[in-house]
Amino acid sequence: MPLLYSMEGSLVRIVVVGRVTFEETVQLSDALLADPGFEATADLLVDASRGRPSLSYPEMRTTATRWATLAGRLRRIAIAAPGEVIYALARAFQYFAERAGLTCKVFRSMAEARAWLLAGVLTGPAGERSP
Repeated sequence: MPLLYSMEGSLVRIVVVGRVTFEETVQLSDALLADPGFEATADLLVDASRGRPSLSYPEMRTTATRWATLAGRLRRIAIAAPGEVIYALARAFQYFAERAGLTCKVFRSMAEARAWLLAGVLTGPAGERSP
């Protein structure tokens, strides 16, 4: 499976390797729900630097909606997507995720994504900050 995950306390790190299908995103969310280590309030840190998602826009929307069912357990999703194509796809996912009620942000590096999660502060488009 090209979607690998590990848990570090309340941080779930997902590494995307190679081509990813919609079915694999379903398998990942099911695996997380079944994992006893998946904490009640977790942040997701997604390393998409080696990924090649092959999801259509409707599949991205459905994936975001599935992840929103975890909203009581997910606080934020940070996606590191350094390449142009993967960044554009991650931004499309961010749009669908936010419409589904999730807090999601896309970054160019893992360092930026991790820093955002660790800061525990949300920054809006105009630079406003909220807890």
